[in-house]
Amino acid sequence: MGESAVVFGATGLVGRHLLGCLLNDPVYSRIIVVTRKPIGIEHVKIQQVISDFNSIESKKDELVADCFFCCLGTTRRNTPDLDRYYEVDHDYPVWAAHTAKAAGAKAFVLVSAVGANPGSANFYIKMKGETERDVIAAGLNGRIFSGRHC
Repeated sequence: MGESAVVFGATGLVGRHLLGCLLNDPVYSRIIVVTRKPIGIEHVKIQQVISDFNSIESKKDELVADCFFCCLGTTRRNTPDLDRYYEVDHDYPVWAAHTAKAAGAKAFVLVSAVGANPGSANFYIKMKGETERDVIAAGLNGRIFSGRHC
């Protein structure tokens, strides 16, 4: 049996590309995709968990894998309410990191932003910096990946 992965944000630009890479990588035998609606991809490796973040806590037991990938994010255009924007780009990834730790994951990979800085005056850069800080504080072992394996 190969590695397993959980992917949050598999319907977005980065997440779709990542999912394709994972599906084509023989290292991964099971990929749990967490989305709000069906993704329309049938594949032997995919296990889909349909949930929004208002009810995701009830799905926590299904989110067990070696590696967690978090590609969640929105834009100001799609989410003009700053509180909601922060929830999607900060709170959900931090929840995912805590879930990964509780599940015993070996790694947590977060898609963030260049220049992320919790001390920035810019809302977006500050939010991304706070997200990185709080994901690290979840206590997962930090690793830098140079290959395909978690």
